Amino acid sequence: MAHCTEWQLNLGAEICPQGVRFRVWAPKCQQVEVVIADRKHTTTPLSAEENGYFSGIAPQIERGALYPYRLDGEQQHPDPCSRFQP
Repeated sequence: MAHCTEWQLNLGAEICPQGVRFRVWAPKCQQVEVVIADRKHTTTPLSAEENGYFSGIAPQIERGALYPYRLDGEQQHPDPCSRFQP
């Protein structure tokens, strides 16, 4: 699991010097990506951890950007741990 600081959020999005760290629990999925809602809909794949968790750092995302998770290359879902969902 990628770490940003000594203290970190267990799930959701966390801003860190490298970009934004994402971590989500999706135990029935084989693949999870973050889709950054920019003009290109940039995607960042997350790495599988143990016990159904996925995590990774998206270097190209900025504070306040909108993003859903794409599960198994199919439907997009909001982050259940996000603090803002328009």
